Amino acid sequence: NFATSSANFGVWSAWPAMALPPPSANAPAVLAPHPLETRVGALLAPRSEAHALLRTLPPGALREGRNCTGFRERREVEAPLQDSGLVALHVSHETALALGVGPPFSSPFEAEAARRAIGDEIYERLLAGTLRWVPGLRLLSASCRTPAEDAAVAGWRRMASCYRRAAGVFRYVELFAGIGGFRLGLEPLGGHC
Repeated sequence: NFATSSANFGVWSAWPAMALPPPSANAPAVLAPHPLETRVGALLAPRSEAHALLRTLPPGALREGRNCTGFRERREVEAPLQDSGLVALHVSHETALALGVGPPFSSPFEAEAARRAIGDEIYERLLAGTLRWVPGLRLLSASCRTPAEDAAVAGWRRMASCYRRAAGVFRYVELFAGIGGFRLGLEPLGGHC
């Protein structure tokens, strides 16, 4: 359970500030994420309201460091990304965990967790549809990158393709493949597991 995981691994230090009511007999069991898992996501809001929303969010609701980016989206399939007039407010792991997949929430317990994580005003706006929750939206997702970051990513991809051609194809064995990070580093270089 969550209390045991938290005690064993010493993670989620901000969770007590967002403590949920104790589960009752009719409340669903909440599965704790794996201790190495980090949930991400962003609230999409009109650019003109970004500063007001940043002041409204409770402490700890946003991720540390850079947490507000522009948001671009495609108007049509296969069309280039265009400015949408929205900003993405990237939330902390705890807030993303509380929001889950977003509204509609499947139980009053989940709804209360979301309300506590983002505050009453933003919760009501999320339910009304004037704000949008996008689970899994990362800071360097294509929709959130600046032109300079787009250029850096394109450079990394060009460099990886050069290494792939120069190194040729090679095989490797991924031992202890629980997370998959080893494979992610070798595949762009032409490796096959």
